[in-house]
Amino acid sequence: MREEPATMKKNGILIIAVYSHIEAYPPSLNAIALLSERFDHIYVLHRNVLRSAWEYPSNVILISFGDYVHAEEIYKLSFIKKIRFYIGFGKALRKLIDDYKPSLFLVYDPIAFAIANLFVSNRKIQQLTFWYHNHDVLNENELSRTSLMWWMRKAELHYFQRADYFTLPTKQRLVYFPIEKLRNPAVILPNYPSLKLFSRGKNVSKNSEILRLVFQGQIGASNAIDIFINILPFQVLSRNIELHLAGPVSESYKKQLLELSDLLNVSSQIIFYGRLPYSQLPAVTSACHIGIAIYRGNKTMVKTMSTASNKIFEYASAGLPVIINKREDMQIEFASNKWIKFISLETPELLAALTDLVDHYDHYSQQAKFDFNNSLNFENHFVPFVNSINFKKQIPLNLNKFHK
Repeated sequence: MREEPATMKKNGILIIAVYSHIEAYPPSLNAIALLSERFDHIYVLHRNVLRSAWEYPSNVILISFGDYVHAEEIYKLSFIKKIRFYIGFGKALRKLIDDYKPSLFLVYDPIAFAIANLFVSNRKIQQLTFWYHNHDVLNENELSRTSLMWWMRKAELHYFQRADYFTLPTKQRLVYFPIEKLRNPAVILPNYPSLKLFSRGKNVSKNSEILRLVFQGQIGASNAIDIFINILPFQVLSRNIELHLAGPVSESYKKQLLELSDLLNVSSQIIFYGRLPYSQLPAVTSACHIGIAIYRGNKTMVKTMSTASNKIFEYASAGLPVIINKREDMQIEFASNKWIKFISLETPELLAALTDLVDHYDHYSQQAKFDFNNSLNFENHFVPFVNSINFKKQIPLNLNKFHK
């Protein structure tokens, strides 16, 4: 039985470090919401690359490092500026740990993990309960040896055994880490959405004159959006099709999509939302009928997506069946989830799949919603793991010292 927040024993202070913005990783927001019930205070150190648009619990304090820099501009920074940012972030993190002496230290992804180990002494690391969660796996064979990311990957592997706990969103990525060096078994925490957030949306009836398809997330050529624009001139069981795109997209790729839609005379059937705050996403998702999750390419991140793809399960939470391109790994992983349709990216097969989904919409929708409520939700996996954490002894901390 899950303990209620009011009676739950608090565990002092939690420090979280992510070398991006915490709101760029929606599962992290789910984690913070649940962890806020278990800690007196949570401090989140992150890069200042997004304008915050999330309502945090009152005991969560965000600490933005550096002046605001748009996320797209980060990649244009010089080598020297990137090094300076790493050093500054490392010093800020070290001071944060010295000041607050957390009972749990959680880092997200390779850069934050490497910086933490480079700037925080091994003695201090050993005094903390150190948890490393990897969202985005790096493969050194896909990185240039002259790149900073290649060195971050090497540092990640070198210091890997220092982590007391290691979690990641999909089991396919375990082979990229020396998990045999860990003192505790690695744990899979899928990128499922939270019951608290995504159960709020109201599903749309299939009895609509328009069939709304939705894609949410980073929009690029690998997502085959052009394939879906090509079917917009058609109807599915007498329903016109709309394509809803919720996520950041480069101006050049957006221009390509708009030119194609103009050519096919379907511009009015495409809706661009841009990057939305995560809190607004459920309303968009639940207003549509079928979700799109296309993953093309041979990079490790793409080949090992599976339960790391939060969009698939965000669709399911709103009762949306899902279209995915044929991939052996996912077809095995999701064999029992009949609300997922695997297709080749050809117009006839895509239209046939949509016809079947619309014709049996209530059945597929109910299956998706049932699976989300009963197993494919964040709480179902996260809470048991957090309950299993054994905290190391810490020097008592006078919290009033920091909050007068």
